[in-house]
Amino acid sequence: MRVKTEQMIYLGLAFLFTGAFMWFLKMPGIGTAVAAAFVFITGDFLGIDLAQMVKKTAGMPKGEFDPVDKWRYIVSLVFLGILTGEAFAISQLFERDMSGVYGSVGVGTMVILGLLISGIEANKVVTDNGPEME
Repeated sequence: MRVKTEQMIYLGLAFLFTGAFMWFLKMPGIGTAVAAAFVFITGDFLGIDLAQMVKKTAGMPKGEFDPVDKWRYIVSLVFLGILTGEAFAISQLFERDMSGVYGSVGVGTMVILGLLISGIEANKVVTDNGPEME
């Protein structure tokens, strides 16, 4: 199962929900928790896609692979970038402490980039074009 439009809609709804929570709730701890949950949802969304890609690649002839669809990662990074911009705006306009949100979004960015690198390397390992995992 590849990522479909419906799955992207659900990720978009989670993004809107996270943004609304950050904007309307005045408790920084809840904003941090919701931002961390969004990072978890995004990582889960991309991780399942990564597993499916590797599974599909494993069934292909030696040397062929299913390429990583980078647009999913780019959309996820754009969502995190917008949430970061919103956190900066909230911090400046309403003088709320958004440091927890910055941390969650920073970790999310690293998770997405890590999954992208893992997808590329996993394809190499499965197609015998890369080093064996020990």
